[in-house]
Amino acid sequence: MSSRDDLRDIRAALSDVLDAAMPTSAIRADAASAHGYDRTLWAELASGFGITGMHAAEGAEGPLDLDPIWVVAELLGARLAALPYLSTVVLGTLPLLRAERTDAGSEVLGELLEGRLTATSAEPVQGWRRHEGRLSGSSSAVLHGTDSDWILLVDDGRVYGVHDPAGVTREPVASIDLTRPTSAIDFQEASLIELGTLSLEQQDRCRADLLTYLTHECAGGLRRVKDMAVQHLRDRHQFGVPLGSFQALKHRAADLAVDTVTSTAVARAAAAAVNTPAYLPAAERAFLFASDAYVRAASSSLHMHGGLGFTWEFDSHLYYRRAYASTALAGRSSATRCRLGQRLMASA
Repeated sequence: MSSRDDLRDIRAALSDVLDAAMPTSAIRADAASAHGYDRTLWAELASGFGITGMHAAEGAEGPLDLDPIWVVAELLGARLAALPYLSTVVLGTLPLLRAERTDAGSEVLGELLEGRLTATSAEPVQGWRRHEGRLSGSSSAVLHGTDSDWILLVDDGRVYGVHDPAGVTREPVASIDLTRPTSAIDFQEASLIELGTLSLEQQDRCRADLLTYLTHECAGGLRRVKDMAVQHLRDRHQFGVPLGSFQALKHRAADLAVDTVTSTAVARAAAAAVNTPAYLPAAERAFLFASDAYVRAASSSLHMHGGLGFTWEFDSHLYYRRAYASTALAGRSSATRCRLGQRLMASA
């Protein structure tokens, strides 16, 4: 497992790269680009920095070390980075690392870990049919679905991949989160490749991986939202005094600080439970708290900026969009709360 010094070094080095390559103006430039992200920066981080394989430094057969993933999550979340890290690493490599892989699965995993290919995950929406190695059906709101090299799906415990573009139609779709490109994908007799199998326990761990990643991403975004709001209260003056001198706004800033610290703490708690039976419920609790806190804080920060916060020039509304959209990435929160309640009642 990575030591604190290792993680500190990763955080410092990656922060320097992102600060240099992703100024605030890059958020909008990436969102308006053809791919929705900076492909040159992604190639540098994937192949040069190695962010796609840090969690499996000893190779596909070695032990998992997820701590670097949580560090990357916080840094990318703070910058609203549209890089395909969530889709490729969390939705791509982690399920394959946890699965009993076929030879094809091991080959695909190696390419993903080395940063040579990207991946995403699709879930069925309607007309989902799998027959004799062919897939027909559609999926909506697939992260980075327009140009991912591999599209992975889990059906009845089996992990399949679609790589051949024949029979696959991809169409970008608008999302409330302008900084995270999504697509609708239609499969018409697309060729399927079996990559491995996942037990129910492994599927639960994959879901916990996603929730823990999103929790850390929320914590990183929340910290940036708090910093932006506090800086605005210091810089902006009204009636000849800083906005931060008004008691009502001081209280709001204090609430932002509490949400930031608490969200970071629950993210750490979920990460600490990775190798225990309590991983999934810990991840669910952490995500439910952090995602709610992120929406609450982003909304508060938006209003603390006044009318400026709603303009295109200011970033506040972009963080609110990301916070709101993040709650949907793990499915309906009501269903997550119901499952968590059932687990807690069963263990009581």
